[in-house]
Amino acid sequence: MVNKRFSAFSRKSLLVRSAPILLAGCVLLYYIYLKITIVHQQIFIIDHQSKYSNGSINGNEETIATGTFGDHNLLAKNGNVSSSNEKGLCPLVSPHLRGEFKPTHVIPESISNVEDELKMVEALPALGGSWQPNNCTARHHIAIIVPCHDRDEHLRALLRHLHPFLQRQQNSYGIFVVDQKEDGRPFNKAMIMNAGFAEVNKTGQFSCFIFHDVDLLPEDDRNLYSCADQPRHIGIAVDKLGYHLPYKLLIGGVVAFTKSQFERINGFSNLYWGWGGEDDDAARRIMAANMKITRWPKYARYTMLLHKRQHINSQRWGLLGATQYRYKSDGLNSLKYKRVAFKQNQLFTSMIFKLP
Repeated sequence: MVNKRFSAFSRKSLLVRSAPILLAGCVLLYYIYLKITIVHQQIFIIDHQSKYSNGSINGNEETIATGTFGDHNLLAKNGNVSSSNEKGLCPLVSPHLRGEFKPTHVIPESISNVEDELKMVEALPALGGSWQPNNCTARHHIAIIVPCHDRDEHLRALLRHLHPFLQRQQNSYGIFVVDQKEDGRPFNKAMIMNAGFAEVNKTGQFSCFIFHDVDLLPEDDRNLYSCADQPRHIGIAVDKLGYHLPYKLLIGGVVAFTKSQFERINGFSNLYWGWGGEDDDAARRIMAANMKITRWPKYARYTMLLHKRQHINSQRWGLLGATQYRYKSDGLNSLKYKRVAFKQNQLFTSMIFKLP
């Protein structure tokens, strides 16, 4: 009996002595799990988001050409900052990301209201809608080109949402709003985007060009705005479409190209007057140029603002059938336009083009 009691006591004593060791082992395993998760996330970003076919990344320093647009440097710095060669690159994963959040459908009353809101949260950009981080050198230098025609209320909502979104990602960016001079014809969104690219590209300051619909608001800032080694469709899942991609060749909404990628497909077609077809045409150009559409779907979710259907292009199906034969002669190399207005507002740079 005494031996049995002693044996039971010994087992309990052993468990008590082993408990701290077991607890320490659990803590160590959890720490290893966290380190592996962080390393995996960084490897994913290195593989999928730090590849440019335009510009180069050498060691710890990214080389991007500099330039001016009008009389202003578009990549204006906010606050007092040191020169870029005195700062290290921004981290692969920005520490300021918030993750998922649902944008509001409330439309700001005016641009000045948006400026006031951004000033309150310390997200007001430099003149012309440009910004870059002041404590590190941005890894991505992006131009956001927004075609906007009679959609001022949506533009206000997008600007209020997009500036803090991009700044949390520590991007160096400029926002350019492009429009067509009113002449009684339907809106030619594709030609206007071509003209916007042609003008912004003259600065030599951007390695990535993102064409962004004015009515789409990103829902997760882990959806990083950057280019890849293939044209990248960013606006994948939209709430009005049940967060489902209707068909594989869809690249509408938000799409990113490097300079060389966009020139390789000869830009967008100039022939689509009215709503519909220009994005499907661009997808066919990518295929015809022996490139692929890249998607990173995990965080690419968007809220679409309500809007009326625009004038539909009844010729779009006929045009789409001949894209692969026509794209080398219809696009950037056949583009004609005249810039009739240019203004650097606080939140964006505005350009209006007269089309032939």
